[in-house]
Amino acid sequence: LRKELHFLPVMERIEYKIGILMYKVLNGDAPRYLADTIAKRSKKYTGLRKDDDITLLEEVSDPDKDKITDRGISSAGPALWNKLPRSIREAENVTRFKSLLKTHLFPRTLR
Repeated sequence: LRKELHFLPVMERIEYKIGILMYKVLNGDAPRYLADTIAKRSKKYTGLRKDDDITLLEEVSDPDKDKITDRGISSAGPALWNKLPRSIREAENVTRFKSLLKTHLFPRTLR
């Protein structure tokens, strides 16, 4: 029934919600207190192909802290965002982003 209705399982639903939140943060549609916790990645090297992607976010992780701290939006959000294909991150509006993201996440549920 879940497949027929295109419902995402819990983990993919969480990733879906975080992805939407990151899209809104980057496009100025999220609350300020959330936007302040997310940092865009600065260019470290000019001319390198990996630095051409301006849609990537700075990933924050502290190896000395517990894994539970990696669940915070300032850590989990950028990690998830950076794993998404560039074509999804560059969606022209939130409706298109939601569609692309769900299409990206749904096939993982069929395995």
